[in-house]
Amino acid sequence: MKDRIYEYLDGRSAGSEEIAVEVLKLKGASGMVADKVVEAAVFDDTRFVRDSNGFWYLKPSERDIRKIAFISMGLKFSGDVGDPHLVSLAASRFMTTGPQSPFGETRVRGETETAGFMAFSRFREDAIPVGFRLSGTLKAINRVGRKLTGEPPLDEGICLFRLGRLLFPDQPIPSPEKLADAVGLTYVTDRDCEGEARFQAEIYLHLVDRLGEEPGTLEQLMSSLYLESEPLDFEAYAFDERYLGDLPQDPGVYVMRDQNGTVIYVGKSVNLRERVRSYFARRASRSEKTKGILDRIWSVEVEVVGSELEALLQEARLIADSKPEFNTQIEVHNTEDESIKSVHFILLLPSGDPECIELFCVRTGRGIDQVRIRSDLADWETSQNRIARFFFDQIDPAAHEAVGRDLEILKRWMRKYREEVNWVDMDDRGDIEGTMRVLQDFVRGFESEGWEKVWRV
Repeated sequence: MKDRIYEYLDGRSAGSEEIAVEVLKLKGASGMVADKVVEAAVFDDTRFVRDSNGFWYLKPSERDIRKIAFISMGLKFSGDVGDPHLVSLAASRFMTTGPQSPFGETRVRGETETAGFMAFSRFREDAIPVGFRLSGTLKAINRVGRKLTGEPPLDEGICLFRLGRLLFPDQPIPSPEKLADAVGLTYVTDRDCEGEARFQAEIYLHLVDRLGEEPGTLEQLMSSLYLESEPLDFEAYAFDERYLGDLPQDPGVYVMRDQNGTVIYVGKSVNLRERVRSYFARRASRSEKTKGILDRIWSVEVEVVGSELEALLQEARLIADSKPEFNTQIEVHNTEDESIKSVHFILLLPSGDPECIELFCVRTGRGIDQVRIRSDLADWETSQNRIARFFFDQIDPAAHEAVGRDLEILKRWMRKYREEVNWVDMDDRGDIEGTMRVLQDFVRGFESEGWEKVWRV
């Protein structure tokens, strides 16, 4: 019965009387009788929705953002003063993971350019448009579409300006360049149509990464962009909006607790303020996990560290120790990488203390020893003794399970950044005195050169 009603409502809406007569074949059913019959027939089936006028329709299927295609556009206009016309366009088709597929710049001005515009229409099929000030982009393209093919090729999509305003409510975002600055995206200012399409795609991908929760569905994202939501009542928490605004913009971990002091969630970020505030932003639709956190949270604590790696390690340790209710992503999968099978090195990274450097000493079978050393080497003697013992003493065969977990986190991070970070290869260490001299020179180099220069040995 439900399937027959579903087929009938596919692409239309209908009242209870129509459904009762045409689908259920109940001649003469009307009024409250028809309502009760149809309500019973579709009971507990969330596919069916009834509007305020009493008409039934099918709930739109929700689309996972990670499984659908998007398209961004770069446009070129004529120089007509006061009435510019779109003369050519380029596009980039992409998903949240994977490479972008380009559509090269194509002229769309005049009747002779119909073939190029038709090619663009085929290229964008089923892809969701994204763009800064998207309404203007859609208007320009659909204007050409009506003239050349009789139909507008694009419908609603995701406006990057609205998404940026959602994530950065306190920052002015007058241009896509300012939005790129807000997410830390580098770009060139002199872009052609194809470059503009790629640029806007990259902005969207960076914004999705900063949503502060699982990306969810397209429908949830659209609701958060185009519907107003009620602000959170901060009287339910031990902190207010000012506290969130004063959080440091540094790497670190954050710990959320309930009123009993129990840890309910642990997270990490390269920008603590931005990440924590995202949970409390005005948003019409939130994931079930975020709703659960907001219902239970009482306090938020943050710990500043020197680098993303340190935040990753600290997050894993806190999750392992406290086993928070809302953390589910603590498993680390083993993946082999020939380039870092030999893990005996010292990684040098910034410290949460501006006068220090963090040395991550890494040794297979022994794990990681994090040594904080002053950049002026005032504590050098104590530090070098600790480093020597770590690398040259015998390995304890009863290694703790955290050793393997921390090593896998570090190796995964190094696969991404090994060409950009500063490290000393201990497989080529030679004697201990020579190793310590190299390391000492390294630290002195950071003192004089700062972190802009990349050193590797």
